[in-house]
Amino acid sequence: MACCVLQITGLIFGGVGTVGTLAATAVPQWRVSAYADGNIVVFETVWEGLWMDCVSQPGLRLQCKFYDSVLALPPPLEAFRALMCAAVVLAVLAFLAAVAGVVYGQQGPRVTGTCVLQVTAWLRVSLPLWGV
Repeated sequence: MACCVLQITGLIFGGVGTVGTLAATAVPQWRVSAYADGNIVVFETVWEGLWMDCVSQPGLRLQCKFYDSVLALPPPLEAFRALMCAAVVLAVLAFLAAVAGVVYGQQGPRVTGTCVLQVTAWLRVSLPLWGV
């Protein structure tokens, strides 16, 4: 019973981590700059993200624009994009492996070929999600 509770808890944490990784990759608030024009009131707020820049001015809507060219990005931003995309892929794969482990891992005593069964189960769960 304790094993089942730990598996479900790990699955929930994995799902939350996957959603958090996706959200952190998508949001434009990686760097926020506020410009004041000589007084205390903030005149303009600029949000820079991995995929777009956004500008917010008081009384106006938030205006966002995707980057025009991938080649014009600074090298650190390109590295951050690559690392966050790799993190998203690994988080999704880990979550799918956790789902397969919870669904097919409660088969009772160990049987010969259990590893083959778990890999097969993981493929059965993950391949339809990839569209294959």
